[in-house]
Amino acid sequence: MLAGQYESWFQPVSVILAVPLALLGTSRAHGLGIANNLYTQIGLILLIALASKNAILIVEYAREKRAEGAEIAEAAVEAARCGSARF
Repeated sequence: MLAGQYESWFQPVSVILAVPLALLGTSRAHGLGIANNLYTQIGLILLIALASKNAILIVEYAREKRAEGAEIAEAAVEAARCGSARF
């Protein structure tokens, strides 16, 4: 669905990679002995959803900045700085 939305195969990669990066910290905490109960599992589901939503908003904001004529690096930095706060 993301490839159809962005009309590209490359841009959805950043959204797809955001979820495993968000889960790195929780996997480390889980390895240190945090209990795996219902609250932990609900928290993981919420973390996946929020990381995906945030990545989609940042990519969309960066696409808008690129359409306005910004350089790639400038658009990415600006999107990461305030892209998700805008929506």
